[in-house]
Amino acid sequence: VGVHEIIDVLLLQVTEEEDRQAIEDAITKNLRGRYGKLLALLQEMKPSIEQWRSVLRELQSREARIQALSPQVVEAKEQLRQKDIPQHEEREPEPELPSWDAMDHLPSEKQ
Repeated sequence: VGVHEIIDVLLLQVTEEEDRQAIEDAITKNLRGRYGKLLALLQEMKPSIEQWRSVLRELQSREARIQALSPQVVEAKEQLRQKDIPQHEEREPEPELPSWDAMDHLPSEKQ
């Protein structure tokens, strides 16, 4: 005879529901009470969990849009670079300025 059978026989002999519950709680080390507390905690956390999931979905959506737009950004940058190249080539070279030496502009007594 195993422990399980002994417990079943004991529970069948107990007629009061409170006594039966006390025996179950003692055997399961108050598992029902712990389960109830955890269930209450889960219910308390559900709004936060849903909010986190919503934020995660939004971030994933943004990331997907960024990934979808990346080739367009690369293409636009390339077009801008191609557009800038001819403008740089068409510019006239800037005239060379004469070099300016501070020693040339000091009064003669300080030279």
